[in-house]
This record gives sequence, structure tokens and C-alpha cells, in this order.
Amino acid sequence: MSKAVKKTRKPKLKLKSRTNKKKTPKKDTKPKGTGLGYVKKILNPNTGRYVKLESKLGKSISARLDKLVKKTTRTSKEQKYVDDILYSKFCKCTKSVIISQSKKKCPPCADKRLPYAVCTNNVYIRRGMKIKSNGSRGCRKTFSWYK
Repeated sequence: MSKAVKKTRKPKLKLKSRTNKKKTPKKDTKPKGTGLGYVKKILNPNTGRYVKLESKLGKSISARLDKLVKKTTRTSKEQKYVDDILYSKFCKCTKSVIISQSKKKCPPCADKRLPYAVCTNNVYIRRGMKIKSNGSRGCRKTFSWYK
């Protein structure tokens, strides 16, 4: 061979032994600020299933809901759409308030709020809408996750 062309060897890879590996702590894969892995969801009235609020479909549902709530007159189909979503929000709210109150150490405290009143105010009254009569009674029958 000529002097210009030299053969080079590829360096051999050294295999690491399994016993010498340093254990590194696993990184937290959950996004920060979301709480205990809770993902906000919204009811899709067309299918009756819940979708993530951050998804494309969830954003479109919430945008349509906001638009319909601001509307003064709605068709019966639009009113049913709004009622379904708000009712699911109301039931989710009441369940979460009931659970959070049951976890408190002081059950007979005087500052205990009625979950139905709190959720009615948060979901319906702030939007200027009326709640169904005996709305909280139907949550268990309507939604399987409420039980």
C-alpha cells in the first residue's frame, strides 16, 4: 500500500458492566403545577364522553359553550348543549366539595359550607342561568363516575 492511504481501525466499544451502574433518581414526568396528576376534562355532549380540556376538541367545546352562554336567545338544541355541559360541571363540583370536606380533620366545624350552594353559585349563578329543580339528586343517576 501507498503511504497516502492508511487503514484505520475502529475503536472497540467497551461494554459497561451491569453492577457498576450508578443509580440516578427518576425524573418526575408529570407537568408541574397540575396538582396530583389531575387532568381537567369537559363533557362532549355529542358523544357523552369526557375529553381533556387542553385538547383541540376540548378547547372548541369550551369556546362554543362560552359563546352560547353569552347569547341571550338560544334554540332548543343549543340550550340542551349548554345544559348538558353545565350540569356535568355542577355534579363534578359537588362531588369534589363533598370529598374535600370529608377529608378535613374537623367535621363538626362551623365554617362548613353546603356543597350544593357553592357549586350552584360557581356554575350557574355567575353565568346568569337558572339551575334545574332538585338538580343535585340526579347526579348519581345520570353519571356513573359520581357513585
